[in-house]
Amino acid sequence: MLAALLASETGVGRAAQAAGAEPVVTMQVAEVSGSGCDRGNTTISTLPDRTEVVVGFSALSIRPASRWRTLDCAVRGSISVPAGYRATFVFFNAAAGYAAGSATLRQTRTFAAAPPTAGTRIFGPTFDDIFRVHNSDTPGGLIPCGGTIPFVNKIDLAAEAGATLSVDSFDIATSPDTVVLTKC
Repeated sequence: MLAALLASETGVGRAAQAAGAEPVVTMQVAEVSGSGCDRGNTTISTLPDRTEVVVGFSALSIRPASRWRTLDCAVRGSISVPAGYRATFVFFNAAAGYAAGSATLRQTRTFAAAPPTAGTRIFGPTFDDIFRVHNSDTPGGLIPCGGTIPFVNKIDLAAEAGATLSVDSFDIATSPDTVVLTKC
């Protein structure tokens, strides 16, 4: 449910394209790993047209009793452009969860060999609510004609004693509304 809400807010989550429709930029997740996630407590759902992947977490949560504590999770995958095309597009990602108290959520995104981009959300001591953090990048120029590039989206959580920070889902997608394909 939360992932569906995120998808509608970021403009992603379109229905799978019908057979014979225009080619699309696709993605897949190959690995999820880190101190706060692994295959045993993580679910990966991909739309049939592979334009969106939702990663759900059951254990990416911290509530330290006596000192700052950190957790991380790296989602590794690839983005592919259809054979015979170049593409420009927006790559969206959105993390959703719950925070109470002083905590920090940092998301770092890396595409191929390009320098990473990052965003940080700091929650103050009086924050006590669900949250959604949206980011976007435009990695299309990094992908060769009809090629594939790797990506890594890393989530780092840190919280002080008595605070809570949980990430329930992480939605990564290309939006068909932003994809422009040109023959090469």
